[in-house]
Amino acid sequence: MSRWLVLVLVLGCAVDHDTSDVGIAADAGPRPPPMSVTVVIGTFVLSADPAGEAFGFDLDGADGRPASAPAGGCQDRPDVVSPITGAHGVDNSFATLVPTLDGLVMGDGVDGAIQAEIASGALLVLIRIADIDDFAEDASVMVHVALANAQVPMPSATCRAHADRASCLADAASACAWSASTSACSGIAAGQTFGEAMDLGTVVGAIHGGRFQAQVPMLPLLLQSMGHMIPLVLHDARLGGVVAPSGITQGQIGGVLVLAELGPGGEPGPGSFAGAAADMQPEANPTSCDAISFGTSFAAVVANTR
Repeated sequence: MSRWLVLVLVLGCAVDHDTSDVGIAADAGPRPPPMSVTVVIGTFVLSADPAGEAFGFDLDGADGRPASAPAGGCQDRPDVVSPITGAHGVDNSFATLVPTLDGLVMGDGVDGAIQAEIASGALLVLIRIADIDDFAEDASVMVHVALANAQVPMPSATCRAHADRASCLADAASACAWSASTSACSGIAAGQTFGEAMDLGTVVGAIHGGRFQAQVPMLPLLLQSMGHMIPLVLHDARLGGVVAPSGITQGQIGGVLVLAELGPGGEPGPGSFAGAAADMQPEANPTSCDAISFGTSFAAVVANTR
């Protein structure tokens, strides 16, 4: 056999192999384009069950006192269980302050004050989750968080139609909130368009079991109390929740509030009494901490950005 015939046979085999690979790829079909969803948070709930449950995340990697923290120090505090996920080791010492704060805020307490801020357009948090290949499991998605420009959002007719607390709170998909003082259900209408006022970062997140999770460096939540502004600036804010094309339900946010940023100690607000509950960022003297763990639940409806 001549060398030219051998060469032809070898090339023939290579061409056949490559054609086979192309055929397999063609049979698989084109990969669908990635999906995205943009939402605006319609409700926050800070109040917690006194029986050892509160919203948030495990911020220190320990269920109870961290191994490096001495007994009796500021970090030696019982952790709680998330009523949403059932996770243990949740750090949310701020929840112990909510009953006191409720006494400083008229109407429906802290939760009601936050809903008033949302309804007025003063507290609108946008979340965009992009590059989603699968809403059930996706190891890498892009999560963008921003504060929206102040504008009065359209109220949700769906939420207003609920005449009682049970049906109002059961409508998780509409992010409804119940007001005990007015006996009314309220929320933000889905599909509205908002502009971005403050970019809080775009980070890599993930979706596992239908729940997304991500962490941004900072998330400021401003609250009015008796004419005073209470700045709740969350550091290393973790966000998570059940994400779907229709919005986010069963959401949670957790992070750390620095005591020095909670406002003057002589004015109404957590700055005057949060030190006793501080459990994060211990000082050289381990009986004192400079920050307090924080957690809240949230629900969000679909929105657009411009």
